[in-house]
Amino acid sequence: MKKYIIKRLGQAAITIILISVFAYLLMYIVPGDPVYAILGSDITREQYEKQYLLMELDKPMLVRYWHWVEKIVQGDMGLSYKYTKPVMDLLRQRLPVTMYLGGISLIISVFLGIILGTLCGINRGRTVDNVLTVLANIGSVVPGFWLAVVGMYIFSIKLGWLPSYGFSFPTAGVGLSIKQTIMPVVCLSVGAVASLTRQMRSGMLEVIRQDYIRTARAKGLKESQVIVRHAIKNAIIPVVTLLGMNLRGIVSGAVTIETVYAINGTGSLLVNSIVGRDYPVIQACVLIISVVVVLSNLLVDICYGYLDPRIRLQ
Repeated sequence: MKKYIIKRLGQAAITIILISVFAYLLMYIVPGDPVYAILGSDITREQYEKQYLLMELDKPMLVRYWHWVEKIVQGDMGLSYKYTKPVMDLLRQRLPVTMYLGGISLIISVFLGIILGTLCGINRGRTVDNVLTVLANIGSVVPGFWLAVVGMYIFSIKLGWLPSYGFSFPTAGVGLSIKQTIMPVVCLSVGAVASLTRQMRSGMLEVIRQDYIRTARAKGLKESQVIVRHAIKNAIIPVVTLLGMNLRGIVSGAVTIETVYAINGTGSLLVNSIVGRDYPVIQACVLIISVVVVLSNLLVDICYGYLDPRIRLQ
């Protein structure tokens, strides 16, 4: 198990290094001069030279990259050209919003996915199974941004039940916070719930045919005990492998969902920075989001290793 964890840690470290290289090169792979790309073409020679030296373009690429990494380690991600504020300050304001919505979405997805998948598995071929399977198939192909637009039109514009924009934490008012959270969380969760339901259903169908399930029933255990203690425990192992993929889907979905609902999160910050060519913010958002996903996948892999006895034995 130690070798497995060390191997995964090494892979995560290499991935983060490659991501940092890609994030740094974002400023330099755009067409034309990076100074003009940032400040525009209508600048004086003095402004050009000042920015040229500030970006250390007179030094080799490797040296510039190393200095950039050193600053990030020290908590300095540069200054936003659009907001004229330190990038780290922007992330401190925006990242908690995305993590809050993403965390709630992931928890709800896992909870509903396991319950609905279990219901499908133990009721194979019945109405419950057929209905939930159809809904899961639909949910897995419905784009989150389309669901966000439709949800806004129905529940905000037509019915007026939910606000059409903005977000606030419960500390600013529980009622308003819940209303502003419902649609973004639903849009972020639908795809994950659908995939987890389908995987859990497949796992349950495979597990309930195993000999140890028949043995548990033969010993006189109640069906609920058989399902909860034995079937779900083993069927849930493959579901864990999907958590990393679902997290990536939630993070990528946050970019569009936050933009649609005008939520001041990391996703909308990234979109606005791309439109405004605010490269330090783009670099920071890409790096932070990618690192969060990599570390989450690492945690999922380690949890999977503890849950699956075959990996522990290896």
